[in-house]
Amino acid sequence: MDIMTLPAGPRILTAFEPFGGRWSNLSALVLARWEEAGVEKALLPVEIAGLAARIAKLFESRPAALVLMGESWSGKKIAVERVALNILDAGERPDNSGFAPSERRVLPGAPLALEATWDADGAVEWIRARGLSAEKSYHAGAYVCNQALYLALALSRELAPGAAIGFLHLPARKPWGASRRALAMARRLSGLVGAVVRREPAGESRRALEAAG
Repeated sequence: MDIMTLPAGPRILTAFEPFGGRWSNLSALVLARWEEAGVEKALLPVEIAGLAARIAKLFESRPAALVLMGESWSGKKIAVERVALNILDAGERPDNSGFAPSERRVLPGAPLALEATWDADGAVEWIRARGLSAEKSYHAGAYVCNQALYLALALSRELAPGAAIGFLHLPARKPWGASRRALAMARRLSGLVGAVVRREPAGESRRALEAAG
């Protein structure tokens, strides 16, 4: 894979707080256990009205890469998102403030869809090389995960052009302990943010995993 030309800013990894009355969010558990040098972490609220301001704050430092994470209760594999839609529809799932908008635009007047700017194919290959199941996804939903990705992609056009921005949906349906699962997942995923920036070949990931035992 070719080396990307990126802004000289920080690399940021985010996750979401628990919502829907649950005590945990797999993405937050993975974030807490993620060990990767040079990566800044941020926990985002599941609050639709306040999310734009939180995403905007991440761009104050003009990041070189921004990888957002959320959990999915329908997916069986890690979903590497390719597209964000300018659609916001909570359905019957109010956010943590009790707000549940229906069929709104994330940003009125903006394009219907924005394509993620990270190397999604490379991310899928890298994750699979670490022994985890992963697939590309073309629909991040219409809730806060999609909202966060759309806002990040829209802001990056002006504030961090060339930044590698993408989203991971982590499958949260497995029955075994969330904390144990998060630790195992974080150990294998740690390094992804830098690898996406470097477009590290999967072979390098395999060798790193073997060296780590």
